[in-house]
Amino acid sequence: MAFYTEQYRRVRPAARLRYKGGVRIVAYAALFLAALALPGCGSNDGGNGSRSTWTADSLVDVDNATLVTEFNAYAEAVDESWERTPVTVVTEMFRLDSSENPNVSVISEAPAEAAEEAIVTVTYSRLLDDSVEATRNSVRLQRVGDVWHVEHVEASVRCRPGRGHREFSAELCA
Repeated sequence: MAFYTEQYRRVRPAARLRYKGGVRIVAYAALFLAALALPGCGSNDGGNGSRSTWTADSLVDVDNATLVTEFNAYAEAVDESWERTPVTVVTEMFRLDSSENPNVSVISEAPAEAAEEAIVTVTYSRLLDDSVEATRNSVRLQRVGDVWHVEHVEASVRCRPGRGHREFSAELCA
């Protein structure tokens, strides 16, 4: 029996290596090619290069008119369920689902159930800032068909005691 095992090792090692190595090489090559192909899959932009998600990064150092324009352009490019109610539009706009501040209040005001206009106010309080106690964004929305569009955003702040005004205002805190 030892003769057979020794002979098998001397005669068949290349064949054994070729079989196992060949299968492994083909498997690794297939995995590598699949990994190369994946980044090109799954685009939601319809091939036109538009972005498919709205990010809170879009809010940094942007004036309110630009914010409204950019968000409405994003909303036009998608057809999502959040576009059907004023509160969910504002939630998407300010990415309240991913807010790091747990002290957020959202108040929606509309004159009637089937209103064509609404105002949604988002207030962030207990901020970790030495001068600003709270920020407020009042968003005016207009219904067009069954979709709500942002018309205007008004931002204001309330200062901490001794740092400026105590009512919400567009003026900066000291």
